[in-house]
Amino acid sequence: MAADAEVGLMLWDAKSTGTLSNVLELMKHRKKCVVFVLGYDGFIIVKDVPSLMNLLKVMSIDAMQSAEEKIGLSGKIRALEKEQLKLIF
Repeated sequence: MAADAEVGLMLWDAKSTGTLSNVLELMKHRKKCVVFVLGYDGFIIVKDVPSLMNLLKVMSIDAMQSAEEKIGLSGKIRALEKEQLKLIF
C-alpha cells in the first residue's frame, strides 16, 4: 500500500501502534501522511522526522513505551533520520 500511495490519511487515537507503523511505512517510501488525531481535534502533516516528532508529542508516556516495545519506535526513527540525511548529502 505505502509504495503505491501518493499520500496517506490516518485517523489515530495517539496510541495505536498499527496506525503509527503505517505512518512510518509511508515515510520510508518518502510519502506524506496526514493524520487526524482524536482528542487533538486537528490534522498533523507528517513528511519528515521533525514533523514525525511533532506527531509523537501527542502520545502519552505509556503509549510511547508500548510503541517502543511493539514496533521498536526509536530504531525506526533513527533509520528514517539516516535515510533523510542521505538525501541531503
